[in-house]
Amino acid sequence: MVANEGIEAPDLVIADVGRFDAAEVADAYLDVPLLGFANDGDLAGLRLAQTAGFDEVVAKSALLERSEELIGSLVAPVE
Repeated sequence: MVANEGIEAPDLVIADVGRFDAAEVADAYLDVPLLGFANDGDLAGLRLAQTAGFDEVVAKSALLERSEELIGSLVAPVE
C-alpha cells in the first residue's frame, strides 16, 4: 500500500484483504468507504476485514458477480 500526503482521498477503497493487512488499510483510510474481498475460502481474511471496520466484506466471487451493486451502495452517485 502506498500513501501520498497531499493527494485527495479516494471515493472508495477496494482491497484484497488476502494480500493487504486489513487493519492497515482501515487505519490509512478512516473516512473512506472500504470494500474488502478475499478468495472464497479465506474466511479468516474476511473476518479480519470485518473486525478492522470495512464497510463491506465479500468473497471474490461475490465481488465479481455484484460489483455494481456493492460499489453503488458505498459511493454516492455523481451528478
